[in-house]
Amino acid sequence: MKNIMTFIILICFLIGVLVGCGKKSPTDSDNVSYWQKVESPTTQHMNSVYFVSQNDGWIVGAGGIILHYDGINWQMIESPIMEPIIKVQFLYADDGWAAAKGEDSCIILHYDGDEWSIHSKFKIGGYLTDMFFLSSTNGWVTTWAFDKSSFKQEAAMYYWDGSSWYDVSPFYANLYSVFFVDENNGWVSGHICGIEPYDNFAHYDGTEWEVIQSPIGLMYSSLYFLSADDGWCVGYGIAHYDGDEWSAVVDSGHFSSVHFISPNDGWAVGYKLILHYDGSEWIVDESPEKMLYSVYFVSENEGWAVGSEGVILHYLKD
Repeated sequence: MKNIMTFIILICFLIGVLVGCGKKSPTDSDNVSYWQKVESPTTQHMNSVYFVSQNDGWIVGAGGIILHYDGINWQMIESPIMEPIIKVQFLYADDGWAAAKGEDSCIILHYDGDEWSIHSKFKIGGYLTDMFFLSSTNGWVTTWAFDKSSFKQEAAMYYWDGSSWYDVSPFYANLYSVFFVDENNGWVSGHICGIEPYDNFAHYDGTEWEVIQSPIGLMYSSLYFLSADDGWCVGYGIAHYDGDEWSAVVDSGHFSSVHFISPNDGWAVGYKLILHYDGSEWIVDESPEKMLYSVYFVSENEGWAVGSEGVILHYLKD
């Protein structure tokens, strides 16, 4: 009997090894790549890409770099700052927002259709990580809130009400991403202090924040929601929210940005990886040489990804 049990355990172990010990991994693709590297006017790290329309795109990055795409080329745009810009977002073609990291502050830039200018500035104790605007009177900023100079944990979340920025941190945390579905439905991801394990989401219901444990590591994570009950987060792996709970869909890889066109068409980029979601599984679409920090698709057939050393990749499928 003992020998039989030993044999069964051995067989189970070998099966576990063959299937990767039960871990979920992206599927390799044999498809032809539609990604092409395009000429970039800079070698600075590119942190964020956003498109208003197919022929109206923006990229921001280190050194205060701002690039604009007119449908043909990427061109350098005059920037009012030299500090690194980490996020760009547009509400309309003439209403754009960007967030930059000053020495001890967050610098908010605004685009009015003609030029970029400094909109507001407020002191932060940590490191700026993300920005999200629902409207011109409803904006959010998150930070990696540990101040290395003072060795103190600082505020991690700030809110813009149309007139001023306010510290609205409900807890001490190092937050990496923020996304709002509407005014009464928001999410942040990161390391929330005092709650173990430290990788957690927090959900806002319009009144208060509720902390929810994450099934994946959330260092440098990125959130994207299609609706209140269909959300995604990438970090050290990929997680999905179905309206009730978060579950790990991919638990390997280091990702920094995620974007969806529809529930059956999504993209994730990160460390030498580009993954595509087809509605049932995540498939490795490309393995670029550079680290990618941001991805944005304007349609199912066209998208962009940007990253280190000024790299700009263009996806175009005829």
